[in-house]
Formats: sequence, structure tokens, C-alpha cells
Amino acid sequence: MTNITLLVRDFLNKNPYIVRSLNDGIINVRALSLYILRKTKQDASLDAIMTGIRRYHKEIANDKEKKKHISEIFRDSRISTKSRLMIIEVKRHFNVLRNLIPSILDHIHVSRGDVLRIVQARESVMFLIDHSKKEEILKLVPKDELIRTSENIGELNIHFSEKHGDMPGILSPVINELSINDISIMQTLSGWPELALIIDEGDISRSHEVMLRFFYGKK
Repeated sequence: MTNITLLVRDFLNKNPYIVRSLNDGIINVRALSLYILRKTKQDASLDAIMTGIRRYHKEIANDKEKKKHISEIFRDSRISTKSRLMIIEVKRHFNVLRNLIPSILDHIHVSRGDVLRIVQARESVMFLIDHSKKEEILKLVPKDELIRTSENIGELNIHFSEKHGDMPGILSPVINELSINDISIMQTLSGWPELALIIDEGDISRSHEVMLRFFYGKK
């Protein structure tokens, strides 16, 4: 694969709204090529960029069976949301976490619907919890281990249908669709068949509507 083809593919993958318009046939390939040249400031010929776009579009169009399979999974999947959440971020010190995590677990009641998500990064560990648990959980965290708290957090949860089997590349269309609709994703937590997307609480209603339309065609 040539460098120009890679350049075009990378640019289009980063701009899913352009790909959608390209698929709908409302973008002129020549005009798009000029746009890519202007944005990337690459020393490449217009013809080479146009060839790269056509090749990219052809690859997408030829993958009909995969699209059909993904559509079937989407149609049989479940979507839910959760609001009034918050994040407590602490330093990633295992000697502290060894005691902190069991203490937090003692205060989370799954049978009552309490939320607990644990995300580990290189330097910190984040606990996603119900806002109502804020004071209760913060009392357990040593002050010098607390990095920050973030409130007004929401969760968009997608439980993919398992009857169709696993499917590589299924997450990308979901994330692209949210991106096209200007919904920012703070964190992703994925473990097949579930995908949890952490977003701003203010985007919960809109993201739910976007996913209902995207998965089921509902307006």
C-alpha cells in the first residue's frame, strides 16, 4: 500500500462525517481531493489523492456481507443509559488500592442497582460511581491519594447481541456515529458483549436518540 493510500485512509478514518457523505454520493471526489491536499499540506499529485479516495470507497462498498452482519447484531442489541454518576480518580499506588478497593466494594450494593466501574490508567485508577455515593466513598480515600473528582457524568451502555457471534470492527461504527453527532466520549469500557461509554451527563438524551436511530432506524 502506497504512502498516498495510507494518507487518504488515515484522513478519512479521522473524519467519519466525510465518509458518510462520500457513501451518500454527495461529495465530488475531485473537490475532496483538493480539500485533503490543502488540509494535509502533502506534496502529492491530485490524481494520486483521487485514486486513493476511490480505492478507499471501493473497499468499503465491497464489504457488504460484513455490513449486513453488523446490522443484524445492532438490530438485536440493547441500549440503556445511566445518569447522575461521578468519577473519583486516585493515584495508582497498589499498596493503597489493596485496601481501598475492598472498602469501596463493601459500600456498593449491586442488588440495589448501584454502579461501580473501575478504570486503570498508567498513573491513576478511576472509580465511576453513583453521585449519591460521593461522600460515602470519598471518606474511604486518603486525601493525599485523591487526584480529582468529576461530576455530571453519564453512561451509555450497549449490550451487543451474542446470538450472531463476535464481530471484529463492531465498535468503530458506534464511536464514529457519536463523533459525527458531536458527542464527546470521555472513556470507553469494553468487554464483549458489553460496551460502556462514559460521556457528559448533558449528552445522555441526545446520545440515546442517536443510538436508537443508528441501531434500529427509529426517529
